Amino acid sequence: PHQTLMELLVADFDDSTVFRDSKGDFTDISEWAGIIVEDGNTVIEIDWDRVPGFEIFDDGYDDSKYDRYPKPGGTIDLTVVPSTVRKLMIPRQELHGTVDTYSLPRELTTLDIQGNNFHGTFETKGLPVSIDALYVANNQLTGTIDLAGLPQGIQGAN
Repeated sequence: PHQTLMELLVADFDDSTVFRDSKGDFTDISEWAGIIVEDGNTVIEIDWDRVPGFEIFDDGYDDSKYDRYPKPGGTIDLTVVPSTVRKLMIPRQELHGTVDTYSLPRELTTLDIQGNNFHGTFETKGLPVSIDALYVANNQLTGTIDLAGLPQGIQGAN
């Protein structure tokens, strides 16, 4: 089922060729860049952050790994993120959609959607209690953020 959920997750990306083979069929999610799976087919992490970190200071740094990441643009339905995902990091991807915090995976520890085009309200009370890192700045979200509704374990947020 995770293969199907992940295919649905990227179905409306402007460019999903990095997830497909030469015939246009989706490749196995275990081969997708930025996806970490356990036990063969259980997705635990989605990391499509194209901004390199401190590895750029390594002598052997090669940014060609980012060629396998999805190009920015499109729409994403966060309600189909597999329930086993603990880290969802999709910043600066120019993605559109809404954020139904009540439908996010309950074991999620990191949510990084900053710098996209998410719109609508953001209900902090719906966040999983396991969240300790939350980055939602620079979107088109409306309303106010209820800081009292944030899970108590938050260590980093913007």
